[in-house]
Amino acid sequence: MKLELGREDLHNATIWTLFSSNLGNKSYVIESEGEAFVIDPNRLIDPILDLTQSRKLRVKGVVDTHVHNDYVSGALALANELDTDYLLPNVAGLDFHCKHYREGEKLEFGAMELSPVETPGHTWEHHSFILGGVDRGSSKKVAAFTGGSWLAGGAGRTDLVSPADAPKLASAQWKSIHQLSEMLSPNTRIMPTHGSGSYCLESDVVPTDSPTVASELEVNPVLRLTLDEWTETVGKNSRPIPGYFPLMAPANRKGPARFSARLPDPISFEALVELARGTNCTVVDIRDSHRALDNPIQGALRLNSSAPVFTTWFGWLVPRGTPVYFASDDSERVLEAVEDLSQIGQEEIAGYCIVPQDWSRETAFAVRDVLPAELFSNTGRKNVIVDLRHPNERKAGHIRGSVGLPLENLRNSSLGFDDFPLLLHCSGGFRAATATTFFEGSLPEASVEVLLGSFTLDAVGPENVCFRADCREGCHGAGED
Repeated sequence: MKLELGREDLHNATIWTLFSSNLGNKSYVIESEGEAFVIDPNRLIDPILDLTQSRKLRVKGVVDTHVHNDYVSGALALANELDTDYLLPNVAGLDFHCKHYREGEKLEFGAMELSPVETPGHTWEHHSFILGGVDRGSSKKVAAFTGGSWLAGGAGRTDLVSPADAPKLASAQWKSIHQLSEMLSPNTRIMPTHGSGSYCLESDVVPTDSPTVASELEVNPVLRLTLDEWTETVGKNSRPIPGYFPLMAPANRKGPARFSARLPDPISFEALVELARGTNCTVVDIRDSHRALDNPIQGALRLNSSAPVFTTWFGWLVPRGTPVYFASDDSERVLEAVEDLSQIGQEEIAGYCIVPQDWSRETAFAVRDVLPAELFSNTGRKNVIVDLRHPNERKAGHIRGSVGLPLENLRNSSLGFDDFPLLLHCSGGFRAATATTFFEGSLPEASVEVLLGSFTLDAVGPENVCFRADCREGCHGAGED
């Protein structure tokens, strides 16, 4: 996995951002006069080690803003490698030793200091960190590292600790963000850990570049709504919780060790095909969607590993505890997938196979890159359109007459459709390609059309879209209630 590295110079500090697009999270290295702190590092710590070594930084501490619910932290392993302190809030149930920070402390480095502030909401123990410096004798609040609390254009979801705690955490989240905004100046930069692509967002948002307190006051619904308005709406449009999320906090409480990626053992293509037909393991075809659909391996789960959502959907759809094998075009792709999956605690891949270039199988699926206009030329069309998006996406608008069947529910769903062909669609093509795995065993060859590429409701035309959030399944004509 290649992290996107960004740099921003603020006051007497240089802030390095390492963005992991596959989970939508950011880690931060904050340096001042040769000293540094690291905030919320992910599992792959080598890029951070390379950065701190090339900058010749003395890292005074590695900080987690909370016990993460969505990925395996690299903080303990990084602190051990750097021979420095690992700092966490005062939480119970840890299987390792660390230092605990609390509100009111000052973490000093160079000409700057980090001040922890209690910001419960995303989790009970959550803290944000205000970065300050001294300018002409007065404290200058340069940035706030807000973890999973205050996010760009939104807030971290509050239903990950437990359903019972969600209402109280939602109220605490609103209060935390409002109180923090009052502690900061209008031009203070807001630097969250969770961002676009993370399922820790309360709802889908369009994050702004370089958000400040002033810009957030204009666009962030948490800051624009009253407490009653916020608690009334929170959770109404949330995406479902990925199935592997409940495993992450327990893994982080155990103290994850450093992970070093290696290639799994190679196996023959014949052995891989045989394994894919069985039920005692999972064969995952990580090739690009077009290649996986043009020459599909029957029984293999199609998860394009070059897509940013690969890691999330692997964790969601692949059962833990069963052997996993990869089908790929090359070994480099396999190694990158192994690195990506380590971030959600999937550390063991039983084997892999390079699919022969000259191998072919009769195409089982018709692939389309654009939605053909003729599908909507009349209401009597025979296609059954299957909408694989999440319920919150469907509520925001869906094709009239389509059937909502979220990808995350397919494994446990009855797929009995009497009409053919099916047209599978999502928003970008990844879920549509993946869904073919669940349909191929129950439908005739070439009965499934897969819509790949970017899909927007605007391209379909307003007359073919229903925007009613309370719409029943199977709405049809444009004038129908």
